[in-house]
Amino acid sequence: MGLEKKIKEAMLPQGVSKTIGLRELLVDYKEGGIALPPSFDYSWGIEQASNFIASVILGAPIAPMVLYEGRPKKIFVIDGGHRLITLFSFYTGKWFNEQGLGAIAQINKTPLSNSYKRETEMRRVLTQPDLYDEFKLRLTPNHVLNGSGFLDLPDSTKHYFSKSELPICVFVSCPAKESEVIIEVFSAIKLGEGLVKTEIDQLMKIKNSLVGLGQAREK
Repeated sequence: MGLEKKIKEAMLPQGVSKTIGLRELLVDYKEGGIALPPSFDYSWGIEQASNFIASVILGAPIAPMVLYEGRPKKIFVIDGGHRLITLFSFYTGKWFNEQGLGAIAQINKTPLSNSYKRETEMRRVLTQPDLYDEFKLRLTPNHVLNGSGFLDLPDSTKHYFSKSELPICVFVSCPAKESEVIIEVFSAIKLGEGLVKTEIDQLMKIKNSLVGLGQAREK
């Protein structure tokens, strides 16, 4: 077999590149229409999260989130979970503490089919003050946004942030090879970034959770 043919056979399925409004993305997540892997573990500190938010506010280009669209209106995040949670946290003004992140982790384990429970639990988390602190950007002392929360921003900046169009790449449902497609895409992304052991472990957890998701979908 020639090299060209081998390359063609090894090609990944092609996702569709487009954009999504930031507010639309966050509303979908809050209402259970977008799901993170059950094994997702948020690990960004306040400084890294703040730098990401500042880059969005100031219009810097950001890497696209990679999503998988399965059953109607159910979207699974392949890559971009930290960005999603960080945007959600800043927009709601809540920097979730360890207990709060634990509560969100439990929501991630709720089946995609039970969007009502996912939304109900998220609303509960958002109304429990002991689960979060106020999200204020922690940047360098002379940074124009240092110490700002979402509500501290000028109205024009809040509007710009809320209406921001975020780049995404969407892979459409392929039920027969669903878990294989997602794992191949995730592997390619992380190998390109330099896969570390924690991400290899995450990859295996995602694979196991997707196998379970596919079995549940068939019932």
